[in-house]
Amino acid sequence: MARVTTAFRCVAIVLLLAAVIMPPSASASGSPRLCNQTNEVVHVAIAWWGADRPGLHSKGWFKFTPGECAQIFPTDSYDSHRYYYAESQTGVWKGNAGDFCVHPTQRFEMADAYETCPAPYERRGFRVFSDDGVNLTL
Repeated sequence: MARVTTAFRCVAIVLLLAAVIMPPSASASGSPRLCNQTNEVVHVAIAWWGADRPGLHSKGWFKFTPGECAQIFPTDSYDSHRYYYAESQTGVWKGNAGDFCVHPTQRFEMADAYETCPAPYERRGFRVFSDDGVNLTL
């Protein structure tokens, strides 16, 4: 009986050490994922307030194939200040969290994306990106 109790204690200690030593999961690391749960290709633009680079930045277009998931925000983005806008052939995911600059047809990255958008940039209404991640569905 003493051997069984000692074995259980050893297993418990190993599990406790593994929990302490193991790195946090991706969702707990501050960079939640966006998942395309549609049957269409979705193009995504993001905006964020950065810690390392002052101001609001926008970047796009990230191409998500059906079923694809990815972490798309930089590590210096603040959790509660992440936004997204997305389009597919038949759907648009827009919101009223802020109108930020995007290039309508080409890949882009822009600082100060909340101020005046220089041509050919346009303003789009972004949604708040959930701390738990976002699942795009039609």
